[in-house]
Amino acid sequence: MPTRPIETNVYLAIPSSIIAEMEEIALAEGKTLDEIAQDAVQQFLEDRRWRQLITYGKEQARKHGLKSTDVQRLIAESRREQ
Repeated sequence: MPTRPIETNVYLAIPSSIIAEMEEIALAEGKTLDEIAQDAVQQFLEDRRWRQLITYGKEQARKHGLKSTDVQRLIAESRREQ
């Protein structure tokens, strides 16, 4: 039997000025306030994952002594190997 994700209600303190802007967006896009909030949180999480990946990449490049000028050469080498 398939399982459904469990939804959890979380209550957050959000300034009224932000809520007002979210309500305007929800009305303009035909969405609920919950949907706008979910979209915003999802975008925040995706942005955070990208920032973490970029930081990791920079750390690895520094660790291996690579510079941005090496990128094109390394991509070309990798493609030739494949």
